[in-house]
This record gives sequence, structure tokens and C-alpha cells, in this order.
Amino acid sequence: WIAVALVLFLSAPRASTRPSGWGAIGYLVLVVICALFIDNANIRIIRADVLYKQGLKYDQEGKWDGAIYFYGKAVERAPQEDYYHLFRGRALMERAKVENDVTKRDAYFKEALAELTEARKYSPLNTDHTANMARLYRSWGELDPDANGRQQKLQLSLKYYAEALKLSPNSAALTNEW
Repeated sequence: WIAVALVLFLSAPRASTRPSGWGAIGYLVLVVICALFIDNANIRIIRADVLYKQGLKYDQEGKWDGAIYFYGKAVERAPQEDYYHLFRGRALMERAKVENDVTKRDAYFKEALAELTEARKYSPLNTDHTANMARLYRSWGELDPDANGRQQKLQLSLKYYAEALKLSPNSAALTNEW
């Protein structure tokens, strides 16, 4: 059928269909716009997913700096995808847990909180974002040398666990963590 269609198309008489002048420029502009649209709609998310999967390898090995780097690159490619913010925030939180310098640890926790907050902004009904914020405050509170800071962070953790359980009331894992 393709061969028949090609023969009929090529044998049909037609006038010149080559655009010239402004028509040619118009077609060129349309091609460029289509290419940008395709890149924005399809290719960026594929590139972001490839970067995410590279980060996942480091994540599974507990190499948090590598995971943070690749998840960050995925976020750069697809900044409105909550999934990549979620994983970057979680990797930052895990990195903070193994940091001995209190100042650096707090900086990692703050950056993780910013990523998780961004993820939650894009998908407020996703329980994972709220649950990871609860885990972040729990871990941060457990590591805080200041008793008042520890108490505040643990209270925030309880608040986020309660919110997460409102989103997923039948989650046994969240109930156990809470």
C-alpha cells in the first residue's frame, strides 16, 4: 500500500509546491517552533529521566553527593516535575544525616526542605512529599544538639506525619513511623 501510494503521489501532475519568499520563511519558523515544542514536551523529560536513573545508581550505593548531582541535573531539565525534586530532597536529607559538621548538616537539611517544599507545591496531594518532610524534621530533630531546636523540629515532624496520614489514612508504614 505504501508503494502504491508513493507511485500515485509521484505520478500525479502538480504545480510547483516549493514555497518562496515569505512562505519559505513561514515554513522555516513553523519547523523551528515544532522542534522546540517537541523538545519541551518530550525530549526534556526523557533526558531528565536518564539523569534521574544515573542518580538512582548512586543513591542505591549510598553515594549521596553523586545522587544529589544527577538529581539536580534532572530537576534542571524538568523543573516542574515533582518526582525529581522529591528524590533530590531525599538524597540531600540522607547526605545531611552522615555529615559531622553541624553547620553543613543544617545547610543540607535546609536545602532538602526547600526541594521537598517545591515538590509538594507541584503535587500537594502526593503523600510522599509530606511524609518525607516529616522524616526530614524527625531526622533533623534527632541530630539537633539544641534541646529547644530538637523539640521544635520533632513537633513539626509530628505535624507533617498527621498531614501525611490525612492524605493516606490506611498507610500502616506511616502510622508506624508516626
